[in-house]
Amino acid sequence: MDGLVDPLEKSVTNKTKPDAVKQEVDRNEDMIRSALRAIDSLNRIKYVTLKLIFSFLNAHGISA
Repeated sequence: MDGLVDPLEKSVTNKTKPDAVKQEVDRNEDMIRSALRAIDSLNRIKYVTLKLIFSFLNAHGISA
């Protein structure tokens, strides 16, 4: 589980460049949505502790 925290954190906090074209912005938004869906799916798995992930989300002001 600890191995998932860093990649998910990077995915959720990734920002596009100010001069990014629409396709890059769309890809970035898709990546963020996918990471949030992964977190939600992991949350639904019984007996899995997501304390680290949720503490990260809370620290960044994201409600799960």
